[in-house]
Amino acid sequence: MDHVRVCGGHRFQRGLDEIMKVIADHAILADLWAREIVKLRANEIQDAENAREIRQTLGKLEDENEAIADVEGLYDEVMKDWYNIKLHRNIEHVKYAAAITVDEGGPQYTSDWAVFLAAQAKVKAQFEGNVVDLGSKYSPRPYRHVLSCRRWFDHDLTHPADFDSKGQRCLIVSKDGNSTDLTVEHYAGLVSSTQNKVGIESIELGIYNLGNKTAEVFSSKGDSGSLPCLAHEE
Repeated sequence: MDHVRVCGGHRFQRGLDEIMKVIADHAILADLWAREIVKLRANEIQDAENAREIRQTLGKLEDENEAIADVEGLYDEVMKDWYNIKLHRNIEHVKYAAAITVDEGGPQYTSDWAVFLAAQAKVKAQFEGNVVDLGSKYSPRPYRHVLSCRRWFDHDLTHPADFDSKGQRCLIVSKDGNSTDLTVEHYAGLVSSTQNKVGIESIELGIYNLGNKTAEVFSSKGDSGSLPCLAHEE
């Protein structure tokens, strides 16, 4: 039985590290505001303006302390309810996994999929369908932070609606991977063709950087199985 689990050991630890970094960031700001309050209270002139700055800074300090308490609560919850991979993070098992095939009569894309059962009590409340989590990597986290995925059609590939940095038509694609998190790049019409030992050809779509030489790669080792999504939707 192949179990389906939420986060492997490496990804789970990375999540814990991310939570601790958030706590540390808030703690730095809290220390900054605390020092500023001491400085303001030591001013020789204690007028109305100084009192107003003290009140405002006290509010900022309180906000940071509340944020620290909230994130520390999240950390405790994760450690209590999600730490044990077999007890907490197992959401069921694979029911059927089809053999990897190539559609010889169609566009020859690779078919690689499986079906797994999911424990309703564990996933129903959080399940949102086929979506990519946009997070806050590129911009402040929006209220609706997911992008719905839809089926790709040949028209999408041959008549892209977006343009790259050089003004060439391209299809913007995003994916949320285990190793690289959210990345956004583009498909520019080039494909990769491979052939196995018995002569069956398979075609893969090539995803490229958005024209910026310093841009990150679209995916890396550990991203296999990540759900890609069209970043442009009408």
